[in-house]
Order: sequence, then C-alpha cells, then structure tokens
Amino acid sequence: AAWRLSEFLDEHGVLPFIEPELNDPQQTLRILEERIKQVNRLIFLYGSNDRGWINNRFWELLKIASTFDCMPKACGICFVPPRRKEVDGGFRFPITIPVCEFDSQDLANPALLKPLLETA
Repeated sequence: AAWRLSEFLDEHGVLPFIEPELNDPQQTLRILEERIKQVNRLIFLYGSNDRGWINNRFWELLKIASTFDCMPKACGICFVPPRRKEVDGGFRFPITIPVCEFDSQDLANPALLKPLLETA
C-alpha cells in the first residue's frame, strides 16, 4: 500500500518520504525532526495499528513542527487492510489542518484527494 501511494504521489508532483520504523526511539525522533522540516503534508497509513497510535503520532509530529515553526498544510489518513474508510474513518483533530481520509481505491480518482494534494 505504501509503494502504491508513493507512486500516486510521485505522479501528482508530490515527493514522498517514507519513514521506516526503527528499533531506536531516539534515532527515530531525530529523523522525524529532520523530516518534519522538509514536508508540508503528513500521511498516515492506518492498518494494523490502533486508532490511538495515529492520534498519538499526529500530535507528536505537530509538537515537533510547532517547535520548528513548520506546521503541515494538510494531513491524510490512508486506510489499508484490515482497516476500511467506511468503518474506521471519522478522524477529527481540533486544529485547522485539513484532514483527508482515503483508501487505495480512491487513488484511482485524484479528485477525491484534492484537499490533500492542493491545499495551499
């Protein structure tokens, strides 16, 4: 799913950074701090992790972004099996960053991802 999403973003002029999970939390944090300075959108793959993981990671990244004054312009939640947008969707964050929820089927229709791709 991550590679298909990466290809889709590349086709639409968005350079994706795919973050590997490392066993060293301090190393992961250092990498995230550097990456957050380079990006203007966050996309989370929501599959095997629970909903709390997405929420926690979102707030952790926003805290880093606010520290470096580089808040993202949009956030995407990509639902991958066993999660489904229709069942597991409805993420709401009490901030003004637009959230776009989608799944792999939506990649065939870029208009559905317009809020994520075209947010100024």
